[in-house]
Amino acid sequence: MVLKDKRLPSYPLMVKDPYFSFWMPADDPTESDVAFWHGEPKPFAGVLTVDGKEYRFLGKGEQPALRLVQTEVTAFDTIYTFDGDDFTFAVDFFSPLPPSDPSTMSLPAVYVNYTFTSKVSHDVSVSLAMEERACFDTCRKEERTEEMRVNKYVLPCCQTVSMGLLRQLPLSNSMDEVGADWGYIYLCGQTADSVKSDRVWTTVRNDHNGANNVSDFFVVAFDDIISIFYFGQYLPDYWQRNGKNIFDVIAHAYSARSEILHTCQQFEHKLLADAACYSDDYLLTLYASVRQSVAAHKLVQDKDGNLLFLSKECNSDGCIATVDVTYPSMPMYLLYNPELVKGMILPIFKFARMAVWNKPFAPHDVGIYPYCLGQYYAVKNGSECRDMTVHSWIAPEVLPFYYQLPADYDLFDFNRQMPVEESGNMIIVTWLYYAVSGDKQILEENFDLFETWVKYLVRYGLVPDCQLCTDDFAGHLDKNANLAVKSIVGMYCFAKMAEALNKPDLAAEYYALARNYAGQWKTLYNDGDHTMLCLDNHDSYSLKYNMAIDKLLGAGLFDDDIVDKELRYYDKVAGKYGVPLDTRNTYTKTDWMLWVAALGDNTEVNKYASYIVNFFADTTQRVPFSDWIDTKEPKYYTFRNRTVQGGLFLPILKAQWSELCKTK
Repeated sequence: MVLKDKRLPSYPLMVKDPYFSFWMPADDPTESDVAFWHGEPKPFAGVLTVDGKEYRFLGKGEQPALRLVQTEVTAFDTIYTFDGDDFTFAVDFFSPLPPSDPSTMSLPAVYVNYTFTSKVSHDVSVSLAMEERACFDTCRKEERTEEMRVNKYVLPCCQTVSMGLLRQLPLSNSMDEVGADWGYIYLCGQTADSVKSDRVWTTVRNDHNGANNVSDFFVVAFDDIISIFYFGQYLPDYWQRNGKNIFDVIAHAYSARSEILHTCQQFEHKLLADAACYSDDYLLTLYASVRQSVAAHKLVQDKDGNLLFLSKECNSDGCIATVDVTYPSMPMYLLYNPELVKGMILPIFKFARMAVWNKPFAPHDVGIYPYCLGQYYAVKNGSECRDMTVHSWIAPEVLPFYYQLPADYDLFDFNRQMPVEESGNMIIVTWLYYAVSGDKQILEENFDLFETWVKYLVRYGLVPDCQLCTDDFAGHLDKNANLAVKSIVGMYCFAKMAEALNKPDLAAEYYALARNYAGQWKTLYNDGDHTMLCLDNHDSYSLKYNMAIDKLLGAGLFDDDIVDKELRYYDKVAGKYGVPLDTRNTYTKTDWMLWVAALGDNTEVNKYASYIVNFFADTTQRVPFSDWIDTKEPKYYTFRNRTVQGGLFLPILKAQWSELCKTK
């Protein structure tokens, strides 16, 4: 199924990872340059030539633009249909990112498919061109120029032309708002070439003479050379892990195209079946989430053969493998490939056992993308002789290797940590992964960590001290009611772990603690027709999205009457674009709204999805799907292109939970 003429703030065109991420920030692809996820122009030009007359279908340019008549989106496609004098031309930007198939998902190549249809024959050619700025970092420096290296290759399957910086600097940038100053982008078609005017352009062209019904494609591939620094290991992308190279990528993209298409169609059919009982609005939010969430990760394999699925916190510090990004992201991956969830949390376990992390709670992250070098969040600076933190979020730099520091090194500021948040997250995420995978080894190998972290929740979780939670943009909060819910659910999940590992006495202890704390919570945070934002803060509220995991598990920690009155209260304070996160501001989070919706029935899900689609329709800010939006005005706040939109799948995960777990 495709959704026709449903508007997105920005359309994913060619997206595979945080550095191979090209979007269309306009409704008509001929009215804007292609842009990087961060917003900078990365000009591409698409031109259709019919009997010698040129028409533009992508990017700005001098040729007359084709008339756009329809835009369609699916999980992996953005499709534009144009009308000409006596023909129809459709172009499909297809990024194969099925989480169910790591090999296809990680292949660093995308397709630009097209069809030309006419009742009469024409001499037709289609060209795709790319300007040099697609190949290096231009964030906040759009006029930057560099010396480029361009190479043309004649391969058995195609001609291809590559372009990248003359001086390659692999992994030289590790900040948030930067692109890569390394790697080569390959355009592949029948014929390939390059031209230079004020900038270097590479181009490919396919010719179809005497044609009235044509279907063909281009391939665009990205060789990033090295993908990730992982605690001393330099790791290539997953597809090239066993010595394959970019020419193998291109050959596979051609030879296996039908299989790749079939794999993506299978995923699409599954998604449609899963979403069949919900509205088209909800389906649109899922379509808007899939490519974005997957392509804001990088899939690699470490030297021990472990799959690692590493997120980048795009436009929110750029941290890698952030736990409170994994927590909201996980529903889509638990549904379609739980091994990717394992790949999100393994780096956290690894760092938590290093000497410098001598804390009784879970880490927040393991560095700034693409460097896994130890938690960055809450690192102290201090003096000129202790230069430990970021100089500029928009300039190239690499941080010190924190993971090498000794146990007594005073590295972190406790006041900027998220101790309850991340401890609860790690216990909950790991239990949910085990529940759908049956992978008991991860529980056994890390049970000592879980036991340390759950003791922290017991001591500090019911009435948390003033601290940050995942919604850190809202600032510190004392006695946070929703954070207390997370700690209680975390205790329950720990009890489930103990039970699975045949520790009945320990399981009984923590089941009792979770239920006892839940009973106290109901009294402490009650405020009549709703519950409070924080203890003793009457006439306040917050979205209790952490209750969704209680509902998912059927634990019964929080009664239906509490949930029902929360949902009814949220209706009272809703705006056109959603329910505010809490009393302090009018903004909300799209992921948490769908977690709240999962507390109710399908009607709730459709209602909350409609808020987001209202935002899609009205916003004039053309950036990738932001999870931090206003509920009164169609504006976003800072965040864009983040993985957390995978959380919009929680209602489906809840509906299928029993089926997913019944054989484990």
